[in-house]
Amino acid sequence: MNNKNSDIIITSGYNIEGYRIKRYINYISAVTVLGTGFSNSLEATVAEFTGSRSSGYEEKLSEAASSSIRELKRRASAMGANAIIGLDVDYCSRGVSGVIAGGTAILCEADESQYREMYVYNYNTALPFNISCIGYRSAGAGISHIYLKGRVYGSNTLSAIAATIDLYTIFGDKLSPMNVIFPKIIRNQYGAFKTTPVRVQSDVSVFDTVKKAHVYVNKYMINEDTIISDNKDNHLISLSASELQKLRNSLNIDAVRPNSINTDIWECCCGWDNVPGAERCCRCYRTPSGAMEVNGTYMFLPPIVTENGMWECPCCGKLQQPREKCWSCGNTFYTEKT
Repeated sequence: MNNKNSDIIITSGYNIEGYRIKRYINYISAVTVLGTGFSNSLEATVAEFTGSRSSGYEEKLSEAASSSIRELKRRASAMGANAIIGLDVDYCSRGVSGVIAGGTAILCEADESQYREMYVYNYNTALPFNISCIGYRSAGAGISHIYLKGRVYGSNTLSAIAATIDLYTIFGDKLSPMNVIFPKIIRNQYGAFKTTPVRVQSDVSVFDTVKKAHVYVNKYMINEDTIISDNKDNHLISLSASELQKLRNSLNIDAVRPNSINTDIWECCCGWDNVPGAERCCRCYRTPSGAMEVNGTYMFLPPIVTENGMWECPCCGKLQQPREKCWSCGNTFYTEKT
């Protein structure tokens, strides 16, 4: 089974905790044939259920069920689904014996309304991206789901991140580091990205005691190449939460410091130090005013236009009608003509 099929979420229920259903695709089924003589042999074995032969038939049934579910996942993936709900596995003994697995293929996405977010207070200028925040929610039984948000620069395709996450409580105590691999990343046309949520062995109450987080990228995959990061160019963000929020509301989610220009250096808000007089930042390609070029127009906070004409805020991801400011986080949408 390939990795794409293994990403398929499967449940016997009709809801998936932490996800919302975007589209019901179709009911699908898969059959694994056991043979014409299997039914009679199985009935004889059940009649002698205390005998030693029964475990062999249980193993065959289990293997057949697993085979049917694998095929079910393959068919779901081929249809563009990422989950199967209402899974039902039955044994058929009329004529030809077999195991039938069925369910409804759906397309679902993480329900961000159940997630809370915290800022990441460090950045690495050697990376072609900045990580801005961590999203987290409880998955029950001492498990949490987490994701990373940020912005990748240029036309780079960021597809995976392996990182160490350090959490600091409200008392300044450092908790045990978490080594996490984020194997899938979704990027929009403006460079804003979000990893798909992954499971970590940590109760959500732990995150609720955290004041700030540091994310140290150990490896990342970009343009299909795996890059090892030595973290020597890591820097800490000195702003308070309110100052950082205000900064990002005006300059976008990847900003880590105010944009500052003097006679000696241009300190871009992405963290990169440029020579005075540079037309664009060598790292994030902003202009000295902090604007970002999109399709020939300089935009400070470019909206993401959906198929139905709605705007998606690149900072908080909330949908809205076209307007001057985001109703959720206050980001200002406007353009500066060249």
